[in-house]
Amino acid sequence: MTTSFIRLSTLLAVLCISASAARAGDAKRDESDPCESVKPAAAGGPVPHDDEKLVVRWLGTTNYEISYRGQVLLFDTYFDRGPRNRPIGLLSAQVTRADAIFLGHGHFDHMSDASRRSRCASAFAPSAARRPTRSCSRRGWPTARPCA
Repeated sequence: MTTSFIRLSTLLAVLCISASAARAGDAKRDESDPCESVKPAAAGGPVPHDDEKLVVRWLGTTNYEISYRGQVLLFDTYFDRGPRNRPIGLLSAQVTRADAIFLGHGHFDHMSDASRRSRCASAFAPSAARRPTRSCSRRGWPTARPCA
């Protein structure tokens, strides 16, 4: 092993340990802290309907569905995994609507199911994914435009 590798490893270990160590005064949290009200709602399957709560559903990989007051946002769209991958607790048919879809980049594991889920949604993608979003646009996306 090189000396620089050992130094870097030691520095990372110290940073990780110091970042995870809590001060004595940090143990007591304010009851009004928004993070104290976060509770898991579901582990796969349909999301419980409650317009007054922000509901975040993990859909696998980097895919999330966020709903609040009747609006649904999807972050990446890759639901049909195929037989080699572990099931994620929901069927792609259970992801029924989106008001907007945000794609991280143009790889299949971020956008493969977008065209099937976004008939009436705006799709946003980074400029590097322009070409794939244009081709999806021809397959049914009403708007497919790159993020600024």
